[in-house]
Amino acid sequence: MSISLNDYQATLFNKILVAGSQEEVKILIDNSLKKLEQNKMDTGKVADFVNENITHLETLNPMNMDALQWSNSNMARIYFQHIKREFALTLTNE
Repeated sequence: MSISLNDYQATLFNKILVAGSQEEVKILIDNSLKKLEQNKMDTGKVADFVNENITHLETLNPMNMDALQWSNSNMARIYFQHIKREFALTLTNE
């Protein structure tokens, strides 16, 4: 991957904030994970990417955002947590 995971995470976060709907937030996250997979990203690094996004999203202050940004960031946090649970289930079933 030509950019660092931190830069990639920041770019994704910025796109999430301006997404027009919660469905678009899910699509952005799904596409980012597919891109990591296409670039043959190690499973542990993908898990770290998911965890780092959750941690970042949990630290956000709603007073620093408008309603759409807060809604999008909450949706992203919930969806990343869902992905983390699914990822854990997949690993235990293998």
